[in-house]
Amino acid sequence: MSEGSIFQLRVEAVSKTYGDHHVNAVKDVSLNFQSGEFAALMGPSGCGKSTLLNLMGGIDRPTSGRVWLDDKDLSALSDEEVTKIRGNRIGFIFQFFNLLSTLTVIENVALPLELAGRDGRECQKQAIEMLALVGMEKRVKFYPSQLSGGEMQRTAIARALIHRPTLILADEPTGNLDSENGKAVLELLQSVNREFKPTIVMATHSQEAASYADRIIEVRDGIVFGDKQKCSLN
Repeated sequence: MSEGSIFQLRVEAVSKTYGDHHVNAVKDVSLNFQSGEFAALMGPSGCGKSTLLNLMGGIDRPTSGRVWLDDKDLSALSDEEVTKIRGNRIGFIFQFFNLLSTLTVIENVALPLELAGRDGRECQKQAIEMLALVGMEKRVKFYPSQLSGGEMQRTAIARALIHRPTLILADEPTGNLDSENGKAVLELLQSVNREFKPTIVMATHSQEAASYADRIIEVRDGIVFGDKQKCSLN
């Protein structure tokens, strides 16, 4: 969402192995993502798509291979350096919202900026702008327990957008919602992608959810076996 920035995400021959039994969650995956793409990683539960997202976002590190964000090799950076990149460049959206129950809607959304040391009044102003963007401006003083599932996810999307990331990683963002709220969230992500041009990579098991993306990458048993561009990017 940063104007004038150059963006590219590259996953180069990445594998991720867990445990003494060497469980292969991801196996030799290579993918490139360009600025403004909306891509869906589609596959059943346990196929490795969430692991891929975590590797792309620097939450986890590959056993082998590299993940590049522009000219930065995330797998070679320190934890502190990766955390700084996440705070500046990457927004995360989770299935279970991950809102802090003791904070109001506006406090949850403003929190990433406050943690980055931004001025409190500026944090509040930007949080209100983001909440208006997702249709939550009338709920700013509410707590998560007072919101519907759809409202919580809209709040989580506003929080992911607050620092204007160039990359948004969404892990089953509709998995905890009914069909109506799920559709509204997908339409919102599609609108954000078209208006602000962040690259969005969304993990989903739903073919319907994947249909909102411009590119569908099929994942099975930690392997990419299909990669289809649906239409030209706007």
